[in-house]
Amino acid sequence: KTKAEETKVNAEAKAAATKEKAAAKAEETKMNAAAKSEEAKAKADETKVNAEAKATATKEKAAAKTEETKEKAKAKADETKAKAAH
Repeated sequence: KTKAEETKVNAEAKAAATKEKAAAKAEETKMNAAAKSEEAKAKADETKVNAEAKATATKEKAAAKTEETKEKAKAKADETKAKAAH
């Protein structure tokens, strides 16, 4: 082999290795981005679930309060009616 051929082979090997490295790096970057995206999606889902749970709890609390107010009003009305009947 001549020196020029050897240099060419070495350069090609180096280029191939660099290409492999770049491809691996790109793959890693892609994987990281996908993982980050999954994480973000999971976080968004969690936030949504939490918000929905909070809304449901608030709604239930409001319904209970309304029910309680209704009961109190009815009791008061009954009491007033009973007093009036006397």
